[in-house]
Amino acid sequence: RAWLGAAGVSGKLYAIGGITQSNLASGTNEAYTPGDVWAGKASMPTAREAFASAVVNGKLYAFGGRQNGNPLGTGHVYNPSTDSWTSRSAMPQPRVASNGAGVINGILYVPGGHNGDGIYTKSLYAYNPATNTWTSKAPMPAAIGCGGSGVLGGKLYVYGTCGPDGNALGGLYAYDPVTNSWSSRISSPVVKFPAMAVVNGKLYMAGGHNQFGSPIPALSVFDAATRQWTSLA
Repeated sequence: RAWLGAAGVSGKLYAIGGITQSNLASGTNEAYTPGDVWAGKASMPTAREAFASAVVNGKLYAFGGRQNGNPLGTGHVYNPSTDSWTSRSAMPQPRVASNGAGVINGILYVPGGHNGDGIYTKSLYAYNPATNTWTSKAPMPAAIGCGGSGVLGGKLYVYGTCGPDGNALGGLYAYDPVTNSWSSRISSPVVKFPAMAVVNGKLYMAGGHNQFGSPIPALSVFDAATRQWTSLA
């Protein structure tokens, strides 16, 4: 599967949705337990790919994406304890291929993405699981995509390198939920569709494509204290 969502919950890695080798959206949900053991779990009610996913209070949320070319705004939450899914409020607008998702103080943030037309947006939507409601927040400084995000020091760092504004390529921006504002652009490596994760208080970016579409073995790390990237490979 490609364009799937993945997240760790209670010591297990869950791989949900995505697109199959037949080029069809999937709702498959599989859990990996360390020790090389995979187990099938309850499938997502809506098959989807290129969606936003994140864990809040031990539950796995999935929003947006697309199903066989059709953009989605719908969402569901998975409870590993009961192996069951529950429908959640739809996003204000459908969002495909957002720049990942991040959770700060129990609020799930979905930055960017497009409506299915491939034109990336500046939107930032915040979802409150406690009230099952969405709120629009301050838009990103640039319409960027093909990236990811991570939470450092209570701020959401969003990276992207696709979009209508060529000057935004390789841009990293920090969102502060306390002030509902964004930082100025932080110059960054230009990588499309990298894997991104926060480890020990630093944001890592691995793999992806270069600006010409060729896969690359790059690995870089960002330090929020210095606002600098360091190439590791």
